[in-house]
Amino acid sequence: MRCFKMILFLVVLSLTNLSFSNAASIVLESTFDNDAEGWGIRGDGTDFTYHASGGNPYPGGFIAAKDQGTGETWYFIAPDTWAGDWTSSIGGILSYDLKLIFGDTNNYYSDVDVIIETENTGNYAQWSSGIDPRLGTWTHYEVRISESNFEIVGNRTWNEILSNVTNLLIRGEHILGPDTEGIDNIRVVDSLGLAEVIGTWSEGIWYWDFVASAWTRMTSSAHDGDIASGDFSDDGKADVASKRNNGLWYQDGDTLAWTKIDSVPPDSVTAGDVTGDG
Repeated sequence: MRCFKMILFLVVLSLTNLSFSNAASIVLESTFDNDAEGWGIRGDGTDFTYHASGGNPYPGGFIAAKDQGTGETWYFIAPDTWAGDWTSSIGGILSYDLKLIFGDTNNYYSDVDVIIETENTGNYAQWSSGIDPRLGTWTHYEVRISESNFEIVGNRTWNEILSNVTNLLIRGEHILGPDTEGIDNIRVVDSLGLAEVIGTWSEGIWYWDFVASAWTRMTSSAHDGDIASGDFSDDGKADVASKRNNGLWYQDGDTLAWTKIDSVPPDSVTAGDVTGDG
C-alpha cells in the first residue's frame, strides 16, 4: 500500500510532502597522511612499508608490502582501533584504494578480498570483488556492508560477527609470483549518503528504507504541511521538521520524540547547514 501511495506522490502530486534524509558520516578511516596508523600485514607478505607520498590523491601517504611467494595470500590487517561493534554500520560502505606497484598482469588470480573476523576463532564474513587492481594506478573498491554481499564462514550469524569485530583484513596480493601492492583511503562510511524517502499521509509520516526494502511509520499523527529532513540533533540520524497548524515542530530520528520549535507556523519549511557548523 505504501508503494502505491509513493508512486502517486512522485508522479501526480507535488514534492512538498516528500523529503530525503541523508545523514552519512565516516565511522572509521585511515588515509595514511602521516604514518601507517597501526596497520600491518598477515600471511606471506614482507617489507611492510609506509610511504609518505605517492598516495591517492598525490602527494598523500600510503602503505605497501611485497609477496614472499610461499603460496599463501597476504592481507593488510587493521589496527585494534578498528575492532568493536559494527552493527550501526550495517547498510554502510567499506571502501579502499589499491595499486599494483609491481607484478606480472598476466598472472592475476582470484581470492577473497575482504574478511571481517570475530573472536579470532575461524568465524568471519568474507567478500570477493572479482576486480583486479591496475598496474601503476589506483583502483577503487567498495562494498555495502550487508549480509547479502558477504559469505558467512563458521558458526556465527551475520549480526554476531558485526557486533564483535576483532579483525578487518583486506587482500594485498593479486598476482601469482612476485608482486608489490599498496593501499590507501580505507573507510567505513555509515550509509554512504543512501537517502531514505520520507512522506506524509493521512495516517502519519513514513520513511522508506532502501537497504531493508521496508516502510516504517515515524508517527501516526497526520501532517498536512511541508516537511524537511536533516540531522538537527547531530547524532548521525536524520530528523524531520514539520509544519503544523499550531507551529513548527521537529521529530528526533533516534528517539522519535517531537519538539516544538516555534508556535507560529511558517509559510514553508526547508533544512540546511546555514551557519556552517557541521
